[in-house]
Order: sequence, then structure tokens, then C-alpha cells
Amino acid sequence: MCGKHHGNEQACLADKKGKCEYGSDGKCRGKSSKNNHNNEDTPYQTHLKSYLKYKTKYLNLKNTFNDQKGGNINSGIVQSSRTLRGSLLENFEELSAGNPVNSDPATNPPVVEDKSADISNFKNDDAKKYYSTLVYVMGKPPDMIYNEANGMVLYRNPTDFILGHTLLDEAVEHSEPTPHIDFLYTTIHHYIPPDLVPIVQSVSGSVMVDLLKNTITARCGTLEANYATLKTVLEIIQKKSTDIEQTTAEYIKNITNADIESDDNLKFIETEYNINKEKYKEEMKLNCHPYAFANCGK
Repeated sequence: MCGKHHGNEQACLADKKGKCEYGSDGKCRGKSSKNNHNNEDTPYQTHLKSYLKYKTKYLNLKNTFNDQKGGNINSGIVQSSRTLRGSLLENFEELSAGNPVNSDPATNPPVVEDKSADISNFKNDDAKKYYSTLVYVMGKPPDMIYNEANGMVLYRNPTDFILGHTLLDEAVEHSEPTPHIDFLYTTIHHYIPPDLVPIVQSVSGSVMVDLLKNTITARCGTLEANYATLKTVLEIIQKKSTDIEQTTAEYIKNITNADIESDDNLKFIETEYNINKEKYKEEMKLNCHPYAFANCGK
């Protein structure tokens, strides 16, 4: 049983070499009949390799970049994200090989391959700068690249619980909670009860819902920020919260801690996805939504 891992699917997969069966609480209860006989990483495991729990080093790196002054806030976020992820993965490989680790980012800088030629016709600098980081984190080429002005990059279904990441050649100015530039979209499949639709939409101007497809999309400038935004939304649905001031405070807190809590946020999204798809499986079959049509489903 997976109980010894406290519902952690990644640990369950390592023991069972297969996907988990989920209980009503969204936690892994045991091995499914489909086994991973090739011992290959699942999409979930691959996606989480960039968020290994070297928290002390993460905080040190974050503080280093927080001390930098000037420039667009997004450029600092992008650069720290790139440096941190590269260093984590490099150290993970060194530790796995039994080698000592150089934890000083000044003398052990990560190497992220410059992939900007893939999107040479993009015109917005923030999106272009983050593209190489996105490819590095995903660990594979995008499923689609439209290399034109106003073009796009698409990753389809990077995990079971994320429908896609889309990077657009755009620069959407966003002043809250601090000034930054939006261009990266992350979409999940999730049902929103009708009474919670307004509060979900109030989280941020960069939260978009499709009530027919039952999707929620967060748009920001990094994967970490998108995960933090989605966590805020799913907390509302989980707790049935209708307090806008409290929700705003939670959103600011989650965004502030987006980098250091990114792995936990991703796991939270997965757990809530599994709970939601079981709890609202009948509602998800409808061709309407009761928020728009009160008699929908009756």
C-alpha cells in the first residue's frame, strides 16, 4: 500500500512501478493494473525533477537575486528560475554519481542551452528569454512551435493533471501584486461549483475559466507563478471560500512563496485534481454549466 508515503504519488510510483488508484480524498491507495515494466519516469516524475527539495540552497539563491536592483521584475524572476533549476539538476546528477557537490552558484553556474533560435521571429523579449528555461524544465522539445511574430509555443498534457503550457509572443502588463509581464499560460481540467465562480474569477485578472470545458488557466511569467495562482484557485474550491479579502491575502502569499513552494504547489494541484474529477464526474458530463443556466443538470 502507498500509505507509508502519505499519499505521495511519486513515492508510490517508485515502489509500485505503476500509477496509483485514488481514494475519495485524492490520495494514492494502491497500484493499478497497468505497470511500468520499463522502469521509465512518468510524466509527473519528469516534471518534478526540476523542483528537488534543496530548500536551503533555493533560499540562498532567491535572496541573491532579490538583492539585485533595477530592471523589469520579470527578468529577475526568469534569471533566478534558470540559475536555480540548472543548479538543482546538476547537483542531483552529481549526488547520484556519488560525487561531491559545489553548492556555490558563483563558481558553479548552471548551463542552460540557448534555444532562442527556435523562436527567432518572436518580438517580445520576456517571452523569448523564458523560452530556453521552459524547454530546460520540461526536458523535451515543445509539441508545437509557431515561429512568427505573435507566435506561440505549446506543450500538450505534460502531466495527467495539466492540460498544457502555452507560451505566447506577447507582453501583458500586470500591476498586481507587483508589476510584471504575463506571457505563459498553464491550463488544468477542474470543475468549479456555480457559487464559487465569481470568487475564483476575482483571484486575478490573469485567471481564465471555461465553464463548458471545465478548464482553469493561469497566466504569468513563470511556471512557478502559474502553479501558485492555480493553488490559490483550488484552495477556494476545496474550502468553499467566499471571503474576497482573505482570498486576495492568500494569493499574495502564494505568489510571494511561488519559487520555494513550487513542488508542493504542483503536488497540491495533482491531489485536488483527483478529488475534483471524482466528486464532480457527473457535472463534468453536462453540456452546460449551472452558473450560466440555473436549470442545467436538473
